[in-house]
Amino acid sequence: MALNPKLFERIRCPVNGQELALADDAMVKALNDKIESGKVFDVGDEEVVDRVDALLVRNDKEVLYAVRDDIPVLIGDRGISAAEVA
Repeated sequence: MALNPKLFERIRCPVNGQELALADDAMVKALNDKIESGKVFDVGDEEVVDRVDALLVRNDKEVLYAVRDDIPVLIGDRGISAAEVA
């Protein structure tokens, strides 16, 4: 994962403006395992079918944003509830 650390000074949740942090590898693995089983939906109720390279976690730890090919997917409806990883 090659996200520039300075990126975190600027990017925010597109829904409520909270800061975002990089999720740990265990969370990424847990989500990818669920994605492969076909049981993950984003907050817009669309099935998540593509694995993630990394995740950005909102400060309140309720919503995750996928990172694919070093590009954060910061679209409100494409956020993933952190409950999906539990």
